[in-house]
Amino acid sequence: RENVSFKRLVTLFREEEEQGGKENPSIDDSRTCSAIPSLSLARGVVFSFALFCISKSRFRFYRDSAVKFIIQAKLMLPSCSFVAHVNSRLPRDDLELLAKAAQGDIKFIEYEYNKKSGGHWVICAMRFSTLWEHEGPEIVAVVDVHDNASLMLKELHKIVHLLGAQKRTHALTYWESDEPVCANNSSLPLKGHCHTDGGLCVWMEAGRKGLPMPDGEFQAFCERVLQQVARVPHGADEMLLDSFLQTWRLTDRVLFIPHRHLIRDRDVAVKEIDSLELIEFTGELDVAKVCLDLGTRWTPQSMYICSEREDENQIKARLKRDEMQIFKSQIRKRHRKHRCKKSLRENATRLRGRKRQRR
Repeated sequence: RENVSFKRLVTLFREEEEQGGKENPSIDDSRTCSAIPSLSLARGVVFSFALFCISKSRFRFYRDSAVKFIIQAKLMLPSCSFVAHVNSRLPRDDLELLAKAAQGDIKFIEYEYNKKSGGHWVICAMRFSTLWEHEGPEIVAVVDVHDNASLMLKELHKIVHLLGAQKRTHALTYWESDEPVCANNSSLPLKGHCHTDGGLCVWMEAGRKGLPMPDGEFQAFCERVLQQVARVPHGADEMLLDSFLQTWRLTDRVLFIPHRHLIRDRDVAVKEIDSLELIEFTGELDVAKVCLDLGTRWTPQSMYICSEREDENQIKARLKRDEMQIFKSQIRKRHRKHRCKKSLRENATRLRGRKRQRR
């Protein structure tokens, strides 16, 4: 394998970070990838992701994103496989659709848990357990399937080479908080207040050998913490992971890299789904069921989630979302007002008709 100095890799990485921000996909990676030798992925890659069904309107976007990501990953890495952490509400047709996109190289872990507000977010936390519980020589990567697959795979390509150059076994992407101190005492050992980003975490085979923690320890840790809170808030997965890693002192051997991502365009349809639905699924689904004890919701305590520092693009996106929500609420109010007026007119017409009949 061609040797490339670690300083050269870091220089290329920093140049890209200076050219583009966290949500800037317009970076030209051709120069960087040509300078880095081709990566030998004979050992394979296992992608771990979470997918749960709460509302049908929102679930469709994430299901389509998962199918799109699996197809693109299979095209670029034919030997890769997948571990999907799902809830019990996912229809079997959607499981078969994912299996057809993965060409059968997918394992499902189905979770059942107590009825608690936001309980589905624990599934996002459980996807991290594949990093150290997977048995095999493959590289394990935890991903967000709703992110742009091409940009994510390029980031994975660079991270694996940086790990080899620095002789480390696992890497975590992170985001910075605008709060000076972490209220959960789980900040990463970096300058400032930072937390793991679940969008991309990479674990090599050597990082899983000789770990002091037994299998199922992360699940037990999450259950102990979430049993003490009334609801599971959005972002609890990353807080739980950072607290758990600090408990086992695993952050001492980690390569930390700023997270770069781009959310898939919601308006672009996944054309491959129509052709996949026409294919008949003849195999058997590999489904393992796990029960989680989250306790009751009658608990006075709440879980604190650190806020993320927003860049210029994120602020614009948030303001645009807020404007859209205000616009939609105004439209709903007008519709309600129109329906009320219409019902009043109908009632008045009905009463006049009854009076005429009495006369």
